[in-house]
Amino acid sequence: MQYKIPDSFLIGVESIDAEHQTILSEIGDIKQSFQSGSSDNLHLSLSRIGRMLKEHFRNEEIFMQKIGYPEAEAHAKEHEELLHRIEEGRRMKPPDIGKELRSLLDVVFRDMGKSDLYLREFLESGEA
Repeated sequence: MQYKIPDSFLIGVESIDAEHQTILSEIGDIKQSFQSGSSDNLHLSLSRIGRMLKEHFRNEEIFMQKIGYPEAEAHAKEHEELLHRIEEGRRMKPPDIGKELRSLLDVVFRDMGKSDLYLREFLESGEA
């Protein structure tokens, strides 16, 4: 199932918005697998999304430093905590992994829908 990133989640930086779309699509695929009862690949899915997020977070953090985003350090800490949770989730067994996966997906959405929007506000303010 293909999910489209809502316009309200766009921050106006093409590369970051494209990565957000890719991540959202991957999350949609994971959710679909989980809902269809196919939990065999959850560990692989968590590994894949973990790699995607790690690369995305690195790119986003480089961008934030480059533009002098004042919340860059706090934002990077949120990224670090999320990656740690994904690593912990990979060690879980069903049914716990399913619960953790839902929680992690919520955190990813919150990062894109809240924390990253602060970045957009900073960009729109002209301070960058």
